[in-house]
Amino acid sequence: MAIDNINQGFAHLQQHHLSQANACFMQVIKQDHSNGMALWGLAKIAFLTFQYDKSIGLYQQACQQLAEHCAPLLELAEAFNQVHAQTDALTVLEYAIKTFPKDELVRSHLAQQHIQMGKLAEAEQGLRQLLHSENPIVRGYAWLDLCRVKNANMAATDVTKLIKEQQLAPVNSQQKMLLDYALGNVFDQQKDYSRAAVHLKRANKFQKSLCDFSTCEMEPLFNAIVQSYQPCRGNDETQAQPDKITPVFILGLPRTGSTLLEQMLCQHSDIATVGEQTYLSDFVVPFIESQAKQPFPMFAQSVSSETLKLAAQRYLDVVSTNLKQGFIINKLPANFQHVGLILQLFPNAKIIDIRRDIEDVALSVFKNHFAENEPYFCDVSEFNLYAKMYHNMMEKWQEIFPNKIFTPSYEQLVTQPEKSVRACLEYLGLAWQPECLSSHNNTTAAVKTLSAVQVREPINAQSIGCWRNYGTLLGY
Repeated sequence: MAIDNINQGFAHLQQHHLSQANACFMQVIKQDHSNGMALWGLAKIAFLTFQYDKSIGLYQQACQQLAEHCAPLLELAEAFNQVHAQTDALTVLEYAIKTFPKDELVRSHLAQQHIQMGKLAEAEQGLRQLLHSENPIVRGYAWLDLCRVKNANMAATDVTKLIKEQQLAPVNSQQKMLLDYALGNVFDQQKDYSRAAVHLKRANKFQKSLCDFSTCEMEPLFNAIVQSYQPCRGNDETQAQPDKITPVFILGLPRTGSTLLEQMLCQHSDIATVGEQTYLSDFVVPFIESQAKQPFPMFAQSVSSETLKLAAQRYLDVVSTNLKQGFIINKLPANFQHVGLILQLFPNAKIIDIRRDIEDVALSVFKNHFAENEPYFCDVSEFNLYAKMYHNMMEKWQEIFPNKIFTPSYEQLVTQPEKSVRACLEYLGLAWQPECLSSHNNTTAAVKTLSAVQVREPINAQSIGCWRNYGTLLGY
């Protein structure tokens, strides 16, 4: 009976039927409160519903009962990361690698944790062990991450091995794509731009073949979003927020310097960050849809003030877990689609739309492998369309919400960092703190974006104008 309930519970989890899954697991717990599989299932549900503290307790109980399984340990580590307890996450992963020394998934997670925390020497050690994996995809990701970690310091022997593996990889395979991205960046660092372009073109072309939609299909939604929010009633209860939290949203196109700006700002004693979180789309929007009985964005005009108040408080409860600062950053670039919703929920929110010369943005997107197979991440023409829709939407938001959005530039951030950060702090209503210029020395904050290695380096302007090395290829 217990096994049937557990199997049914995990089947419901796969379908994201969380209430049904919860009922199955709770039925088991009533009979056996220490059942590891049921505890694991309940921990997953708590995590998926953003109840991170609860999920941590349940994962810890599950790990005690499921000593032969490594997956609960990996999920416990991620739950710790979600509540900004990166050291605890690292401790869990270090325990996991001692317990499961041959498990490549554990080693990969540990290497990623090291990268996120700026422990690059430790990351390199783990990645080099993964290069010996029998799984070609594991080796491909290990090479890609090793190139990020080593940056311009790749040894000639490593480059030779990487070239050989790329040549032996099957044509039109995920492994070859990953290795092409890696080699493209190696040759870019060596200023051999023609060879870099060959590999990057091939990598982007294959990833584009994996995409199942076109960027133009997003345009009707973008238009509907803007139309739904002009003008729109807001949440009048915001000023009564008990924790006096000011939500800060750094948004824009990918690869515009948002991670650098975030890391500089969160050195300020009054500012914290939750990184790139999909709380709005995955948590707030479904809640409002369920209450308003209308889908996003159509609910904008009809949703009640009470629902907005509840949704706003739910967001604040999640982002403020274990954080005491008054300003909390969410730097998900795609939140530019939610500016209307943000200001409807939080009239006091601060929105920072960081801009960068579009040619350099296009190059950075072209050079980097994004985990999501989305067309604007791997095709220049698709990216240009996405960028056009983004700019059009931001112009509309500026019209609807004048003087609500602050727009710094990446170029000024790296050439005049103090002036740029001072301007951002002034927009937030905060005093200058010189620690904001020392973000690269911060070894406590975890960074989960593609810029995890770059933000550990001193601020520099080396990437400005690099698109000219690929001008013909990019079409600018």
